Amino acid sequence: MLKVSVKHYINKKLKYSMGVGIYEGEPAYPVYIRISYGRKNQRIKSLWIHHDVTEKEFEKDERVKRIIKYESDIIEYIFSNQLNDEFDIKSKFAMYLDDILNSYIGWVINIKEVINEMISYISIKSGIDPHMLNPFLTNTYLSEYYTYSDWYELSQKNIFTDDIQSKIIYLSILMEFISINYKDDGEDYEVGAVLNYYEWKKKDGEANFLSFAYNKGLLDKNRINEITKTFNICMEKRSINSKLLYSAFV
Repeated sequence: MLKVSVKHYINKKLKYSMGVGIYEGEPAYPVYIRISYGRKNQRIKSLWIHHDVTEKEFEKDERVKRIIKYESDIIEYIFSNQLNDEFDIKSKFAMYLDDILNSYIGWVINIKEVINEMISYISIKSGIDPHMLNPFLTNTYLSEYYTYSDWYELSQKNIFTDDIQSKIIYLSILMEFISINYKDDGEDYEVGAVLNYYEWKKKDGEANFLSFAYNKGLLDKNRINEITKTFNICMEKRSINSKLLYSAFV
């Protein structure tokens, strides 16, 4: 286990903007994180404090304080699971904060039959020429514009193998679970508003989802556990090497 020190700070070496709201008229700066471990130091930009903040905001704003603690907890958790210090903390940090749907869809969408069916389905729903739908861009479209009812509808087409169909049903359940239990607030993230890998692994996200999935009764419990186990293995591989492509898991 690597010992680590995590410190957020406003980076006054960078160009400042002006504060807004009650901080209007005060200079505001980007928030950075200084990470020290062993004999190494890294400085990365805060991934959840997207806007510049003033000194007063940095010191007193409760939302900023919650995010600072949240990011610090995640970074410390990452280091607690590292055997050495040879890794890119920025990439790994981003992976832990990424919406779990992006990871799951990224895994599923590499299956050729699913890609082809999704392109056909999206084309019919949107009117977009199938040749214009690049599979590598579909990931974002599916996570942002598909609802869990769309996935349920897709799973009922009965054109897939049992294996693929069960993975699609699993995704529809996951999306419904997220729509009920997590707040989608775009770029203005709040702590606990997104089901990311940290929430999934450390904050009972996985356990709560499994309870929800079992109660839905759409998949056999053993199949739910099997898909979850496989998905967790994929995520563990990414946590070891956060630069791996989704295709490496399929």
